Amino acid sequence: MSLYGYGKASVSGEVGEGGGAIEGASGVSGLSAAGCSELAIGRSAGVTGVSVAGVDGVAMEGASGVSAADFGGLEIKGSAGVTGVSVPGAGGVTMEGVAGVTGVIVMAWGIVAMEGVAGVIGVQYH
Repeated sequence: MSLYGYGKASVSGEVGEGGGAIEGASGVSGLSAAGCSELAIGRSAGVTGVSVAGVDGVAMEGASGVSAADFGGLEIKGSAGVTGVSVPGAGGVTMEGVAGVTGVIVMAWGIVAMEGVAGVIGVQYH
């Protein structure tokens, strides 16, 4: 079962095996997407506590307030306030046009690309 949350006020819970697409949500919190193929979050605010360990890819575009997230692979475009992101075993991390990136930890990273990123503080690559 997949999770699709378009324009919802809040999205939470289990994503499922097929993957998920969340667009225009105002509160994305406590998502567990372990084992799903991919997760896309677009133009959403307040993205917190998202756990997608083992997910092939995660894409966030125009999201704000991304914090305390755990990703397998990560692409963030045009987002603000990315904090406390942990990317263990990441195949690739792409950040483009992102403001306020703090406390990002990328362990066993393959590729890290940052373009037009402002306010990068405490980024670690292991």
